[in-house]
Amino acid sequence: MSRPVSAFVFPGRTDHVEPSLLICRNLVSLGWQIEYVCEERYEEQIRDAGAAFHDIEDLCTAHGLDLKRIHEDYEDPTATWSAQFGSIATERLIPVFKDFFKTLSPKVVVYCPILCGYAHFAATCLKIVDVSVLTRPGPGFLNAELAKNNETPAGLIEKIRANLPNAKAIEQVRRLLQKPNLSLNSSEPLVHENYTHLNLVTSLQSLADPLTEKDACVFFAQGKKFEFVGPLMKVDRKQSFCIDQDLAHDISQAMRNKKDIILVSLMHPTPSSELGEVLCRTICKACGPGSSLVADPLVIFSIASQLDFDDKEASWPENCRTTEVPSVELLKLAEPTLFITHGSQTDFMESLSVGSPLIICPSSPDHAEELLNASRVQHLGVGEKVIFTGDLVAYEAQLWWSLEQLLGTGTRRSFRLNAQLLAEEIRDSGGTDRASELIQDTAPRSKRATVQSRISR
Repeated sequence: MSRPVSAFVFPGRTDHVEPSLLICRNLVSLGWQIEYVCEERYEEQIRDAGAAFHDIEDLCTAHGLDLKRIHEDYEDPTATWSAQFGSIATERLIPVFKDFFKTLSPKVVVYCPILCGYAHFAATCLKIVDVSVLTRPGPGFLNAELAKNNETPAGLIEKIRANLPNAKAIEQVRRLLQKPNLSLNSSEPLVHENYTHLNLVTSLQSLADPLTEKDACVFFAQGKKFEFVGPLMKVDRKQSFCIDQDLAHDISQAMRNKKDIILVSLMHPTPSSELGEVLCRTICKACGPGSSLVADPLVIFSIASQLDFDDKEASWPENCRTTEVPSVELLKLAEPTLFITHGSQTDFMESLSVGSPLIICPSSPDHAEELLNASRVQHLGVGEKVIFTGDLVAYEAQLWWSLEQLLGTGTRRSFRLNAQLLAEEIRDSGGTDRASELIQDTAPRSKRATVQSRISR
């Protein structure tokens, strides 16, 4: 019997691709054939997950379409909204994906609703069932991100409406889909038409950015359901990944001796080298030998290879270690007492999944996701935030105070308890297995594989 086929369509962004690949790998193990469309730089990861890879540029070239030049067609170099909210790419990509889906005849299309709405429209034209995977904290995330940048949906919509080439593209899409009432971001809520009947959210409902009552009514009226499946993570949470033996031994010994482990992620550049140095120096001073805050902890700095830090052994306190192993892998292995990070969504959710409190130090005032997560850790009582406002002395003092809160004997317990409660909620949410089951449930009249059947084979 032939395997059921699913088409995956995701943008060339790690925070979208990596969670989807966990679902992809799971479905492949359950007997599915996955045809994955993305950018060429993700080809190796996609094939490693067991999927067939299709380069989106090749699909577009076959239709005489140059993706890299679409922004120019808005005739406005200030139209920074075009990639996420514009309709020119949607108009041109719908025929591309209609043809692609016709050749595959997939039972279900799985796509990113933020940047790949064209896949949803193409699937709808062909009456193919689809499921979106939203890697942001719920459909209210856009309003929250705009608010962080002192913008509003209404203000953005005004800019979108004022762009004549975009308005023409909207009319073309309406005619193409025979849906004259499509708003395509010319009215609120933004991108609501990119969602389908079943939308998987890789977060918890308790962490979701709230929807306005008006927006919630729109989604309800359209019959669009959001299933919060929690973060999508590898099943084996104790599996190490390229961790050298000395570091693995230090972590094991610290855990065995019940010492505090403090993990610091410096995987992204900070606004200045001075800021990075202040961050490292303050942590080393607060958590080094003889610290009054914490007794002889193991401090691990996960530092990206491209960052310019002096990692010579002599420059670090004796209880500090440096490594290029991604912090996500170290979180799984060490389950640290404290995780200090810039605050990406992946770091945020992975830390909560192991019950580790956080200090979030956003790498830039332009990173809305990091700023939002910094506010969330305070709201949830699982950590503190440290925001750089231009004053290095104030930044150091703020970081020191946060370390005192997270490591102090009188305050650390409440942070840890709150983080552990969220870890339990994450475990109960189902994650990758539940996401895979929900996708299979949508497939019309197909024989569904299950996690149990996979184990029994």
